Amino acid sequence: MLKNLPGYFAFYPAGMATSFLAACIGNWHKKRNWRCLENFLPHTQKQPAQHAYEPGYLKVGKTTVPWVVCSYGPYKRENIEIFYNPCEVKKPPEIQQLYRQLVKEINRREAKGEPVPFNGLGYQLEKFFVGYRKGEHEEPILKLHFRPTDYFTMLVTDNRLDEPIIINNTKTTLREKYASCINLAYSPVPEFATHFGVGLMVVTYDKKIIFSERGPTAVDSFVFFPSVAEGSSRPTDALHNGGPDPYRTAVRGIAEELGIEVRPEQIKFLSFGANAVLCEYALCGVVYVDHTSRDILEIRSLGIPKDRWENQRLHFVNFSPKAVAEFMFLHKPWSPFAVVCAVHALYDAFGPAPLTDAFKNAKIVLSQKLPE
Repeated sequence: MLKNLPGYFAFYPAGMATSFLAACIGNWHKKRNWRCLENFLPHTQKQPAQHAYEPGYLKVGKTTVPWVVCSYGPYKRENIEIFYNPCEVKKPPEIQQLYRQLVKEINRREAKGEPVPFNGLGYQLEKFFVGYRKGEHEEPILKLHFRPTDYFTMLVTDNRLDEPIIINNTKTTLREKYASCINLAYSPVPEFATHFGVGLMVVTYDKKIIFSERGPTAVDSFVFFPSVAEGSSRPTDALHNGGPDPYRTAVRGIAEELGIEVRPEQIKFLSFGANAVLCEYALCGVVYVDHTSRDILEIRSLGIPKDRWENQRLHFVNFSPKAVAEFMFLHKPWSPFAVVCAVHALYDAFGPAPLTDAFKNAKIVLSQKLPE
């Protein structure tokens, strides 16, 4: 398991988060990325004492990544249990006010004929449970509980977490008020976990791993992302109980961003975690496809992928720890989400020793970091 990775891959318990912003409004647009990574201790233990540096974040070579790994599988489809409460979480007064301001600004821009974001329906992670096992092989179980939310709520929480606000005559921030005492490895911040999705590394038939480079009009412009990063959508990705089906999200994301079809059984979810910057959660996985890198480029050249505009370029890298480490060192900046997805895909395929050796001196430039 990941907690046994030696050397430079030190994981410590904490949380995770992710987000796929489609468009942002005015100066509220701050570049964000997919999130932090880390090891996990059994959740029957008490929370550990604070470490000398960032507790719970993925350490890759010389880089501390603001991503918290809550659990590592891999997970079988039947072992990811989804629960859904159709009642929205009541927004705190500060977030309600910011939401009204956002809606007012969007309406003003729309009246002037300016492009504005669509308020799509999504999922808010309310709570989760990891560490459960079943069967003679002790298969890991992941229990995820969701409530409904929308895209505008995500915009508010993603873009205003660290802006100074006055609450009860005291200057503070939303992060300081709601997230300062929460360990993301054990519990989400309900006010901020306003987006849930999947990140996938796609490995082609000719053994290339795909990294996407965001386009100039996408959120996180010119940042390196996983092959596919997709948010779960209501009701498109809904299960029979109304909750999100991550496999449906993954299949749809691959079709919309790469233009290829995969079967749910091809998708292997490896870990569950949180972006520590945004306090949002996601599943990270890998999928091996029957298409070559040339096939995917030809499909892309036909303009078929619905969301091809999100990425200005696809990068095909030899699927080996050494090749990926060199590519990450030579290119920048990287979303934390891309780093955790790539590291876990490599670990799943090659094990800890080649991974540690390839990344031992790696310095990765990240697009996100926690506030000082």
